[in-house]
Amino acid sequence: MSITRHMSGSIDEIPIPDLLQLLSTSRKSGVLNIFSGDKEAKIYIREGKVYYCTINNNFDLEPTKAFYRLLTWVSGTFDLLPPDEAEFLNEIKESTEGLLMEGMRIIDEVNRIRNEIPAPEVYFTLASPIERPLRDLNDQQLDVLQLVHNLGTVRLILDRSTFTDLDTYEIMIMLETSNYVVRMK
Repeated sequence: MSITRHMSGSIDEIPIPDLLQLLSTSRKSGVLNIFSGDKEAKIYIREGKVYYCTINNNFDLEPTKAFYRLLTWVSGTFDLLPPDEAEFLNEIKESTEGLLMEGMRIIDEVNRIRNEIPAPEVYFTLASPIERPLRDLNDQQLDVLQLVHNLGTVRLILDRSTFTDLDTYEIMIMLETSNYVVRMK
C-alpha cells in the first residue's frame, strides 16, 4: 500500500475530479478532507480507489450520493492525510474513474433541469385532493411520494431517497407537475 505524506491545496486551482484522477493514477491511499464554506467532506482512498465518502460526517447519506454531491464543489481547500484504516459496511464498489464519469453525467443532467429544481428548503405536501390515481405511479415515484409525505423538505427527501439526486429531482418535478404534491407557501 502506498503511504501518502500530508498534501494540501485549493480546489479552486485543482478541481476535485482532477485531484482524484491524480490520486487514482498514482495509487495513493489516504483520507482526502475537503472544506468548502461550512461544509466538510472526507473521501477515503485505498490504493487509488475511492471506497467511502461522507459530507459533514453524515453517515446516513449513502456514500456514492455524497461523492456525487461533492463533485459540485468548486471552491475550498483540501488536505490529503495518511490512510485511516476505517472500514465501512457500505463501501463504494465502483472504480474511481466510473464514479467520476457517472458524477459528471449527473451534474450535466442536473444543470439541464436547473430551472425546474426546487430549492433545498422548499417544503412539499400531498395535494388535496389528489386527482389522478396513485396506481398510475411506478414504484420509484411512489417511494418519493412517501418521502414527501413523511419528510416534506427537499433537502431531507434528497438525503433519504435511495435514488440519485438527479432521479429524485426528476420524480419530484413530475409529482408536482402532475399535481400529486404541492409546495407549501
